[in-house]
Amino acid sequence: MLAVMAGYVLLVGGPAGAGKTTAAHAWASVQDEPTANGFNCVIDDGMFAGRVLARYELWAQLLGGIRHHLVILLPSLATCLERNAERSGLKRLDEDLIRRFHARSAEWTGAGVPVIDTSSMSVGDTVAAITRTLELQQSQPAS
Repeated sequence: MLAVMAGYVLLVGGPAGAGKTTAAHAWASVQDEPTANGFNCVIDDGMFAGRVLARYELWAQLLGGIRHHLVILLPSLATCLERNAERSGLKRLDEDLIRRFHARSAEWTGAGVPVIDTSSMSVGDTVAAITRTLELQQSQPAS
């Protein structure tokens, strides 16, 4: 599917309830190449812009010279809250925490990083949007 960009790491960020883990798993499952050992790989995390913890710069530093691309999934706050309400156990977070995560993730808007609104997207739609974003980035210098 994305043979044009073999050998990179995809970083998927966004607030809790954005669909990061689901999208990362679905994206990895449709890759033509294995998603490890020098081939395409995906990491999902709640990366925030300019924060000391959980920030993109830390991932970039850990990756060193490994080619990577960052995509932020940012549905509406209402969507994040709705998805969180469907969770149970330790996966369900306090609503105030969801609100803070969403506000911090919204800082990516206008920061030159691809931000995808997944509010009304299916998993397949989200994977397609990530793929389109990566295809657009292929002509740009990798991080």
